[in-house]
Amino acid sequence: MDYKTSWNYLVSEYKKNFDAQEDKIQTLWESYFAMPFTFNFSGSDDIDSKRSLHIGSKDREIPDIILRSNHEDLCIVELKRYTLPKNTDYEKQLLNYMSHTDMRLSIGVLICKSINIYYYNQATNEQECFEIPFEEESIFGEKFVELFSKDNFS
Repeated sequence: MDYKTSWNYLVSEYKKNFDAQEDKIQTLWESYFAMPFTFNFSGSDDIDSKRSLHIGSKDREIPDIILRSNHEDLCIVELKRYTLPKNTDYEKQLLNYMSHTDMRLSIGVLICKSINIYYYNQATNEQECFEIPFEEESIFGEKFVELFSKDNFS
């Protein structure tokens, strides 16, 4: 399947599950990341779901999905209900996970009413965000599928 068809599939799934609870969206995205015709990450080796990140002796943070390849963390995916727009609290949560001492990742994705791809420069604490609405025939959506597929991610 090509990237355009894969993106349009994700958009149709978004529309079909627009009112779904966050736990269902979590399950759906784990399956999307594992599908050979979308992102092609392979199960628990590549899709780390709900990993605990400890802070101090008690507190912990739990990112929704950490995409991995060859036992190396690539990026964090934070999921919210599709009915919710991006806000600063969700953004801070994702950036917190990305900058955690156990992670130190520069790429993160916040999925809610749209897909928001973050680049975080750990050295300067500067961030950039690119938003992709869930719209069919989107060249940016196609690029998202292409660049975040396991074979192309770098």
